[in-house]
Amino acid sequence: MFLIGQYDSPFVRRTAIALRLYGLPFEHKPWSTFGDAEQVAAYNPVQRVPTLVLDDGEALIESSAILDYLDELVGPDKAMIARSGIERRRHLRIMALATGLADKAVSLVYERVLRKACGRADDVIISAGWTMSAVEIENTMLRHENVLECGVIGVPGVVGLSGSLGSTGI
Repeated sequence: MFLIGQYDSPFVRRTAIALRLYGLPFEHKPWSTFGDAEQVAAYNPVQRVPTLVLDDGEALIESSAILDYLDELVGPDKAMIARSGIERRRHLRIMALATGLADKAVSLVYERVLRKACGRADDVIISAGWTMSAVEIENTMLRHENVLECGVIGVPGVVGLSGSLGSTGI
């Protein structure tokens, strides 16, 4: 199987880290949604990353869906997300917090880079009626114990924010 996307994406990173933690071999194709859009579109018509292409050619899209598949693949004894009940809902809530904050951070980067190219450099994200600066996003992440616990993967106690990439070999 191969993983499409660059590691500067928190969603590609969390997928790659899960693959490594599970010990699943994969090839990495660091295609950009900007520079390699046609290659990405061949596997994902939405042209978003991550995309995980299985050995049979099936393409899985969206990091949460990919992580759900990986949990199923490795079985309940190794799965990072509970299969059902209150534990599953708690894990999914933590994942939603982490991916929501990561999405805001990605939007902030796009806003800075793309607006700068247009002559307008804004330091805020304006979405859903609220504004957050980069410092506010970082402070929110650092204040929320569940976000600190979930790190990149989204599961408490698996990978923390500090040093999470250094231990994975990515």
